[in-house]
Amino acid sequence: MLIEAKEGAAEVKPQVADALRRRNLGIYYTPMHAATILAKWAIRDVKDFVLEPSFGGCALLSSAVARLSELGSHAPAAQLQGYDVDSQAFSHLRELFPDDEDLRQFTLADFLKVHPQRRTANVILANPPFVAYRQMSSDQRDTIQEWRRLYSGGFSMEAALWLYFLAHSLQFLQEGGRIAFVLPSSYLASNYAAPVRTRLEQLFRTIRVVEVNERLFLSSGAQERTCLLLADNYCPVGWPTATKAIHVACEALQENYLWDDPAELTTDQQAIRSAAQTLLDELGANSKLKPLGHFLHPLIGEVTGDVPFFVKSATEWSELGIMSTELTAVIHGSGTAQRAVIRADDAVDRFMLTPSAGEPNMKVARYLAGYPDALQSRNKTFAKRQPWWRVSCCTTALGFVPSLHNGYFRLMINDAEIACTNSIYRLMPAKTDVNKFAVGLAAMTSIAQLSAELLSRKLGGGALKLEPSDVRRVSLPVSLETLSLDRARRYADDVDKLIRQGLVDEAGQEADRRLLVEPQLISAAECERIRAQLNGLRQMRLGKSRAQSHTN
Repeated sequence: MLIEAKEGAAEVKPQVADALRRRNLGIYYTPMHAATILAKWAIRDVKDFVLEPSFGGCALLSSAVARLSELGSHAPAAQLQGYDVDSQAFSHLRELFPDDEDLRQFTLADFLKVHPQRRTANVILANPPFVAYRQMSSDQRDTIQEWRRLYSGGFSMEAALWLYFLAHSLQFLQEGGRIAFVLPSSYLASNYAAPVRTRLEQLFRTIRVVEVNERLFLSSGAQERTCLLLADNYCPVGWPTATKAIHVACEALQENYLWDDPAELTTDQQAIRSAAQTLLDELGANSKLKPLGHFLHPLIGEVTGDVPFFVKSATEWSELGIMSTELTAVIHGSGTAQRAVIRADDAVDRFMLTPSAGEPNMKVARYLAGYPDALQSRNKTFAKRQPWWRVSCCTTALGFVPSLHNGYFRLMINDAEIACTNSIYRLMPAKTDVNKFAVGLAAMTSIAQLSAELLSRKLGGGALKLEPSDVRRVSLPVSLETLSLDRARRYADDVDKLIRQGLVDEAGQEADRRLLVEPQLISAAECERIRAQLNGLRQMRLGKSRAQSHTN
């Protein structure tokens, strides 16, 4: 098994309150077209018994009823079982079954607190709560702590709530059964999900993951992209040999992606993630790669507690009478100007208030005094600082990586001694004598870019989301270690000039030439193969037109 047993506010408008409630619970109702497709894949026999562990808006239950009826069931409600912690879900349930008085198989309960006496379902249809660990409420954290006390799941404390639902549901599944889960794209990219992916390949005879570029829950406010996990023929003790999961990708969800042979799908719709990962694994096995974390250690940038208050343009600070001696230049936000090297003569347009003296001067003190006492007392970040306005400021980072990337993985060398806010990761040396220019150049190679694509979570609009742990794992060519500081600076400057002109693809080719082909780390043909994999992944993420001009 995947798991083993062991020992006075302002009035809020109703629609706003409902949106907040659903967001806090991770509720994003399944669109009906997706529910219909999933039910058709999962339910194949008139006698199938279906479990929905968080039925919410009942789209999956409704599709299950339609599918069972289509197969000839005369009492489909009796073949369903469901749980939900949200009492409003039962209003949707009554709309689905207005004539059924006895619906005891549907329970108002937290699914993670339900302990089955026996395996009741041979089909599990699920759209579990999309709640990251850092966004969980205290009740949700208490629930998973109790779950971890009772079960061993083999995953870290960083795991999101949906993963617990996935693991827990397998206790209800009969041998030979199948599951169809709607999951966030972090199932494919997150470190904490890796052990689960591996274990599922041991428990199911066939697995297919359909990555959907269409944002299924955009209307509900969820920006993250989704994937469908389809696994069939469950063996609770595990199969003798592991299964290789099939991975396909589509722009918009269509039924054939759940059934068709991937080799028969058109080239631009085929999954290439597995092939890309295999390619990187081969290079790693031949000692041609090292993780970025071997050279630089990513840390979250300066946490101000209130960015608009502490970070402004030079003009805004001047109008407030704050002198430049009280400010530190910073980069802030994923929309920072595109460059490979940040130089001292660059026009940095954001500055953070960092009073230079032990006590702020009169104008700074007047500005600080204008901060509302009520807001100050409630600010948890301020409470950790003495005094509350003293923001730490590191200007010695060797480079920066934005946590969000719209087009390509960006590592900017800090050659200007500036700082960054917490929307940016600052890169500190992981060892002595780090050649920061060589690392910056290596980050633009197709190898690094491909690695970042595979490690990232895909958000709305095709943006890439990287955690610090992901940044540490980005693969870099070992040839960077052979570059002298002078050559690395010269090559990085060449790449920087191309990027500033908007020629990002050409910049990548220049980095490939300097670190992949010329040092004979790989052949020119192998380099083209990596670029093809990279372009294919970008097309899946951005669409063809945007991938061709991915500098936006």
